[in-house]
Amino acid sequence: HRCRRSGRWALHFDVVIAWIHNDADAQGEVLQIHHEAGRVQLTGSHMLFVHKVDRPEAEPLLATEVAVGDRLLAPWIDGSIATPQVLAINRVQKRGLYAPLLAGGTIVVDGTAASCYALPRNIAASPTLQFAGLAGGGATAHAASHALFFPLRALQKLALCPMAARAKLHGSGELLMSDEETPDAKQVVTCSETAVVRNVHPYAWALYIVTASCLT
Repeated sequence: HRCRRSGRWALHFDVVIAWIHNDADAQGEVLQIHHEAGRVQLTGSHMLFVHKVDRPEAEPLLATEVAVGDRLLAPWIDGSIATPQVLAINRVQKRGLYAPLLAGGTIVVDGTAASCYALPRNIAASPTLQFAGLAGGGATAHAASHALFFPLRALQKLALCPMAARAKLHGSGELLMSDEETPDAKQVVTCSETAVVRNVHPYAWALYIVTASCLT
C-alpha cells in the first residue's frame, strides 16, 4: 500500500473483496521474473510496480514492459520495502490463473508488490491507449482501474455494515455472534464469493465488454 500523503510504501493486511479471475484449469503463458529477492510469476497483462532507471520512482507497468536491470518492490525481513534488481525473465506455460481483488488495489505476489489489475492485450493495443501513453500501464492506468472497481468495494462495505452494527449492540469491539446469527453472518462474509463465476467475475467481465467495445 502506498500512502497518498507521504508517497511512502508500507505493508499491511487488506480485505479480499472478490476474485477477478479464478480458474484452476486455465492454461496460459506466464512470465517468470527473477530478481535479487526471489521470483514472481504472473501473466504479461498484469501490472507490477517497476522502478525504471530513467524514472524518478516506481510505477505500475505491464509485466511485459519489465526488463533486466529494472527494479521491483519487495517486502524485506524488517518490514521495509526493498528494491531488488531484475536478473532474468523467462516465459513458461502454467495451469491455474488467479487474480484476487483487494480493497487497496495492490497485492504482494510471490513476495513482490503488484497491482490487482491487468490490461488485456487487445485493450492495451488500442489506438486510444497508445495515443494516451497508457498501453504499457502506468499510474494513471492503475488509478483508472481502481476507480472502475469502486462499486465492488462499496458493496463489500455495505455488506459488512450489519455485522458491525450487531457487534456494537453487544457492547464490545469484537464481533460476537449467537448460534442463530451464524448463517446470516456467513452469508455476509461470503457475499463476494457468491458473485464469482468459475472464470471471471461478472462485474469484471462487464467492464471488459464495455471497454473493449469502446476502445477496440
